[in-house]
Amino acid sequence: MEKMFCPYCGQPLSDGCECERLDADEAEEVLAELEERSMRNAWQQDLIDLYRRER
Repeated sequence: MEKMFCPYCGQPLSDGCECERLDADEAEEVLAELEERSMRNAWQQDLIDLYRRER
């Protein structure tokens, strides 16, 4: 069974709807932000652990 309508806006796919591409781009940006945030938090946690070991 082939999709005929966009699940986001309901327009026929034959009209060239770009909702799925835009959604994929947004999801990719969110994932990149989460990865950056986790790296930033890991760096902060490393500093906290370092200070604890020095005591």
